[in-house]
Amino acid sequence: MLRKITLVAMSLMIAFAFGCAKKQTAKTGASFAKSMKGAPEWAYKGCSAFSGEKKKWICGVGVMGGTNNLAMCRDMATARGRQQIAETMNLGFTGLTQDYQQTMTGGAAYGKAADDEQLPSRVAEQLTEISLPGTRVEDMYFSDNGECFSLVVLDLHALETAISSVSGLDAGIKEHITRNAEKAFDDLHKRLQRPKSGD
Repeated sequence: MLRKITLVAMSLMIAFAFGCAKKQTAKTGASFAKSMKGAPEWAYKGCSAFSGEKKKWICGVGVMGGTNNLAMCRDMATARGRQQIAETMNLGFTGLTQDYQQTMTGGAAYGKAADDEQLPSRVAEQLTEISLPGTRVEDMYFSDNGECFSLVVLDLHALETAISSVSGLDAGIKEHITRNAEKAFDDLHKRLQRPKSGD
């Protein structure tokens, strides 16, 4: 008998918690929609809503809230947008370097590049670091509830110029990345924007 009462009590508690969660979700969604009324599309859809000029950009959207300090809100949102770009570039440069390694067929360069497992991560880190200073804030939005949204972009042409100026990087890798960067980052952007299974 006691066990049945306990099970009933637990069922009621779970049902109550689930009901509260649904109400909270609905309330949060309504509040969000209200505070974002009139916001630019990129602020709530992310980079999928921003293509720039003929998709010649890498884009990042940073968000910051919970502070009354406007300068801090703006700077942190921008920093988070740049971090998003850095993560995209890291993935892109790693993939491009791995692709280059797979094209190596032999010769003196083969042992130096093709078998170096750490090469993709080193190249990605180096190129991301030298490229980030080229980012700029394209737009900002401030919601009614005090959140700051920063749209940060990096011009792919500026990126290619920065890559070509890097010293100490294998000439073959540099040429491969410069030649294929635009398509690689466009493909990466499309993959990152695809809905995940279960969403």
